[in-house]
Amino acid sequence: MKSWVFVFALMVLFIIYFLLTIPIYSGDVKTFYSWAEAILSLGTNGFYEREIVGFYPPNYPPLTVYFLTGGLIIYKWIYALAFFLNSQISFFPSNLIHFLEWENSWYAFLKLPGIFANLLLTVTCYCLLPVIKKDIERRSRLLLTALIAFNPALIYVSLIWGQVDFLPLAFYLLAVLLVLKGKVFSSVIFITLALLSKQNIIIFLPVYLFLIWKKLSYYKLLISILLAFSVFELFFQPFFPVDLLKPVQFYLQSFNSTSDNITDSAFSVWWLLSEGSFISDKNIFYLFSYQIWGYLLTFISLLPAVYCYFRKNRHPQMLFLFLTLIALISFLFLTRLHERHLAPAIIFMLPLLAFGKKYLISFIFLTFFYMVNLYGSMWQPRMALFEWIWSDVNFIKAFILLYCGLTLFVYYQLVRLGIKK
Repeated sequence: MKSWVFVFALMVLFIIYFLLTIPIYSGDVKTFYSWAEAILSLGTNGFYEREIVGFYPPNYPPLTVYFLTGGLIIYKWIYALAFFLNSQISFFPSNLIHFLEWENSWYAFLKLPGIFANLLLTVTCYCLLPVIKKDIERRSRLLLTALIAFNPALIYVSLIWGQVDFLPLAFYLLAVLLVLKGKVFSSVIFITLALLSKQNIIIFLPVYLFLIWKKLSYYKLLISILLAFSVFELFFQPFFPVDLLKPVQFYLQSFNSTSDNITDSAFSVWWLLSEGSFISDKNIFYLFSYQIWGYLLTFISLLPAVYCYFRKNRHPQMLFLFLTLIALISFLFLTRLHERHLAPAIIFMLPLLAFGKKYLISFIFLTFFYMVNLYGSMWQPRMALFEWIWSDVNFIKAFILLYCGLTLFVYYQLVRLGIKK
């Protein structure tokens, strides 16, 4: 594809995305707005210790905070420019000022991180597909990229809801692409940016470390560690300007900043048990707490997959089968997960479509399953089908069982490929 066509397509996609951000916003976006305003009014130093009345305390890593603050700055610049032009030019449309003063408009700029994430995922997938499948046709490459660019689940989470779950995934996928292309140091920077975007990406870090380990000499390993630590500290420096250990302490402590509910609206095995009601994962269930059971079930379920992957790890299909399986099983068994945390499975399953149409039905079902799960926490816009599904607990349970079947299908494909000579 010619470069100018590609750039034009991205510009059109950006406009479409931005228009989709305006009609609806969630309470999370109000929280993000309060964080960004706190940065602009009080600065970065002490931000993570700051109490913001009426909103959740800041617990996202600094890169996401920078993105959110940048979105608010862009809004203020555009508003100031429009106000100036309106006062100086008689025929300047005054309705634009009223539009910019509408709360939906200023909250839309807080969704710019989600727009950036979706665009980066689109570009990365387009570049990744010929790397993992050298003989892929141009038409197939464009169609598969479109499945990411116009995926309703990505659009719902990033543009309607306004969350940033796909931002760390975009950086992670780009880091994997760079490793596969042998660009080690660039990859290290982007995996660090993934960790600086949102903490839950850490579950996929071991797979990345194994990928890059095979390409590192001891000298490059040392440089990579220093590079990652330097980038990590650099982004945290405005928040903790003196103490080098404080960023690490904050990052580790932030994992405990979520609710201890066995499931925060996630359609997992724990939803089957609780039907969405609150049960603390600290409660004991046959010898262990629910949280420990979650870790044990996840670890035991992944053991055969780990063996198969390490046995046949050179095949790109194995890599994305393994990543998809980690995402599916983690969502199924780990406690404290939100419905949004199924996001990695969508991203890691997409490249599998390059290896055969057998994954297409699974991808479509997974997208629909994710959309239904997401809808239960927003209930907007009004969609009769999703409301009907949510009205029947037994239907949701059957839906979760189908998700278990999908997980077994992916597991079968990984094992089959792992034992093939």
